Amino acid sequence: TIRNGTITFKDAEGKWFEGYVNAAYERNIISGIDAETFGAGMAITREDIVVILARTVGENSEGDLTFKDSAQISQYARNAVFSLSKKGVISGYPDGSFAPKSSMTRAEAAVVIYNLLNIYA
Repeated sequence: TIRNGTITFKDAEGKWFEGYVNAAYERNIISGIDAETFGAGMAITREDIVVILARTVGENSEGDLTFKDSAQISQYARNAVFSLSKKGVISGYPDGSFAPKSSMTRAEAAVVIYNLLNIYA
């Protein structure tokens, strides 16, 4: 939906977070699930949070992924995962997997944000 010249996702419209979602969308940091849905109540996958963080800091390097489940990482997320793993912002699990479709825990998010701030702030 376009309201006052700004895109508004139907599931964000009128909510406390609408302005934040719109601002991030306008800066190409986030996208919706589709043209009308942000996915406000959904959990975020590890690969999606990495895409958001990579866009935030302008990282988009190409390279070979070495996680044992690299084939499961969506095409749109591959450069972001490569870039931020190369920089040390994110890492995989002790078994060598990344688990791209799993949700990120709050503890994992805290570590990633801490690493991002140490590298880019």
